[in-house]
Amino acid sequence: MPGQRIRRQQGLLERTVLHNFIAEALKNKKYKDSAEKAHATFVACAFESTGAIGEPVRKIYNIIVSLVLENQSLYTAKEIREQLSFRVAIAIQRRNARATLDCLGYAADLARSIRRDKKQAEQDKRDEEARRAANFGDSE
Repeated sequence: MPGQRIRRQQGLLERTVLHNFIAEALKNKKYKDSAEKAHATFVACAFESTGAIGEPVRKIYNIIVSLVLENQSLYTAKEIREQLSFRVAIAIQRRNARATLDCLGYAADLARSIRRDKKQAEQDKRDEEARRAANFGDSE
């Protein structure tokens, strides 16, 4: 059984890495022209909620670690990478939470709007019925 679990985890990791690779390729394609026009280099960085990172992210992490170590940091390269990964993960989760709350807020606003419109339609129907009844009484 442990062998099956390890194979499943490896399969999940391979799919995650593949998804990162595809996401990065699509982003590179999307922003290539804009980057060239701006005389800039665009580097797509796809982050997975599982913690998997692609090669571009790994390269950027290595650059950051090198810069920090050059400035006589008291931290080891491993500690810097861990802190960087942790802070990126927190930032991503905060953004995800914000997006979720935004969607929930929009859904609540939409529900209130629908209820208000429904009440207004019911009131309009009652008003129309009252007008017809008043006009019917006038025609006798």
